[in-house]
Amino acid sequence: MNELNETDGQLPKLYEFFFESHPTPIYVWKYFEDEFILIKYNNAADILTKGKMKDFLGIKSSELYKDRPDIFEDLYRCKRNQNSFSKELKYYYQTLNEEKILYVNYFFIQPELVLVHIEDITDRKKAQEKLKEDEQILKESEENFRNIAEQSFIGIEILQDGKIKYVNDAVSKILEYSIQEMKEWKFTELFTFIHPDDLHIAQELWKKRQEEGGKKVISYSLRAITKSGIIKMLEIISKIVHYQGKPAIFVVINDVTDTKKAEQKLKESEKNYRNLVNNINDILIEVDANRNISYISPQAYDILGYQPEEIIGMNSRDLLHPNE
Repeated sequence: MNELNETDGQLPKLYEFFFESHPTPIYVWKYFEDEFILIKYNNAADILTKGKMKDFLGIKSSELYKDRPDIFEDLYRCKRNQNSFSKELKYYYQTLNEEKILYVNYFFIQPELVLVHIEDITDRKKAQEKLKEDEQILKESEENFRNIAEQSFIGIEILQDGKIKYVNDAVSKILEYSIQEMKEWKFTELFTFIHPDDLHIAQELWKKRQEEGGKKVISYSLRAITKSGIIKMLEIISKIVHYQGKPAIFVVINDVTDTKKAEQKLKESEKNYRNLVNNINDILIEVDANRNISYISPQAYDILGYQPEEIIGMNSRDLLHPNE
């Protein structure tokens, strides 16, 4: 062992300073009689093993790594090729009862020393694996979203950084612009399809969203002009979401043109019906299944002497003469 101790002074001053001050573990192995012997370690190595490194000083690599021939071979490879290299490996620390992922650097120092520097990258690798898992989940989530959105009859688009980042085929059919055309719109062109008389609605809501920070779901109706010039009524719902790691506006567009037209026709029909009822000379009465009066025309006062509101709710039998 005297010959081994004499090698302590073989570390150049540059390595010696690096060795003593480095915050991560460093070990020095000396090639002696066809074996590698651990002759030195720094304070970080002792801290890692909770002060038990002294028990390993002078140990042979073949003994320490009897279950890890790959590490044993790495030491010989460094000595044989007289060069430096790095690698990742998993190592089980018996003193800690824990497996760690290490980034190991091997340095050859003339004439027979191998300096081994290790960095514990367990937390980093776990974080990377977690990130990969999260990215995979996000990818699968986005794929599911796209599959659903592509089959939806309701228009869906995502606005981010002043551009349309995603838009489904339903929006294309509603507005008659191709998906590629809409994705190429600049920020100033995003309101291209909005009817000029309703443009202020979108602008005011956009401003309101910026002021509030997009915490609320916003719902509104406006008219749109399709590429061919057809005017359609749209119901739009929007909310701030996170898309690919950044804030974005999720927009749902529903074409309610036919519904609005049907509602308008119904209103007109009801108005015409009321006008007709109010102008006939006879009394018109509506009763339910129990013959309770739910409606009576204004002529009730002229003929019966009752205001309509006095009669509504009565049973129609009460209006008949007792002998009838």
